[in-house]
Amino acid sequence: MEASLSAYNASSTALGGDLTIAMAPVYQDYDRLNTFVGGGSLWMLDGHTAKQESVAKEFLDYLRKPETQKNLTAMTGYLPVTQEAYKHIIETTEADDPTFASVHAGYASLNQPSNANSRGIRLGFYTQFRSVFQEETQKAFAGDISMQTALDNAKRRGDQLLRRFERTFRSAS
Repeated sequence: MEASLSAYNASSTALGGDLTIAMAPVYQDYDRLNTFVGGGSLWMLDGHTAKQESVAKEFLDYLRKPETQKNLTAMTGYLPVTQEAYKHIIETTEADDPTFASVHAGYASLNQPSNANSRGIRLGFYTQFRSVFQEETQKAFAGDISMQTALDNAKRRGDQLLRRFERTFRSAS
């Protein structure tokens, strides 16, 4: 199964047992590089009253609490968003507790060596690209098509997404 770390707890629950998390394999003679955190974001937009902004800030402060992040990680598999919360999870959880397997794998991946291409991306429709790649490679893993065909299909479909993104945001500055 190929999925985001954030799918770990839901997948484990749905399948009725613990899953093993591992980093994706790397071709021989290639270096493993770090990854970047993706996923959901919370935004606080302009144009609200001071009271609304105050309440939103209180909510964000609540989300930043190590205990809150630990609970959210346990429920979802998402990585904690602060070093303080990460340390809290490590210090208050048994090392082999499968609930937090995503934390160990995620931070191991983040702590790999990096280069200019592994520090993050700005790519419109990123989540759609990821879905296309997963759909096509899953066909190869199932033996329905070759991996080369899967990669060619992913490129073709990815190029279509790029053209769509260009059309959608052509006038944006």
